[in-house]
Amino acid sequence: MSLSQAFPTRESTSSFIDIIPLRKIGQKLNLSRPSLQDIQFTTERTRKALASQVAIPEASLPASQLRRQEPIYLIYAATGTNPKNAQIVEIVDQQFGPTDVPKYRSRRIPHGPWSPPRPVLHSTLREMTNQEQTMWIMPLAISNWKSLVGLQVPLDKREKP
Repeated sequence: MSLSQAFPTRESTSSFIDIIPLRKIGQKLNLSRPSLQDIQFTTERTRKALASQVAIPEASLPASQLRRQEPIYLIYAATGTNPKNAQIVEIVDQQFGPTDVPKYRSRRIPHGPWSPPRPVLHSTLREMTNQEQTMWIMPLAISNWKSLVGLQVPLDKREKP
């Protein structure tokens, strides 16, 4: 199964205008209640869609979901042996309890890239000038109480303000 089958395309915002509510943009919205005829039509269409999903024919189900009650008998003869030595093999579904530990560990599939890609809502980076770089330089914290090494300066040697 490919990523496009596992994760169908999702709608996403592609520009800043898509994020703004429609009322603020100024578009007129028709928020009136649907008519009774529209409600009945939608209800019937939904009921038919659900019925078609629930009533899946058994032939289209994968073998893992089918539960056979009667056993299947096969005639098995190993290759290179005499066909007279063939054996009859009975195939029966294995019973399992609902509290049994699962046989296989299910792992999450990492999702693929978004389509279209998410918008970047900030300005693009630009080079800083030398003047801007010097404006952002912070001076070192100078204290009369501690020396540059971090030791405390005695009272008699501290500078008076």
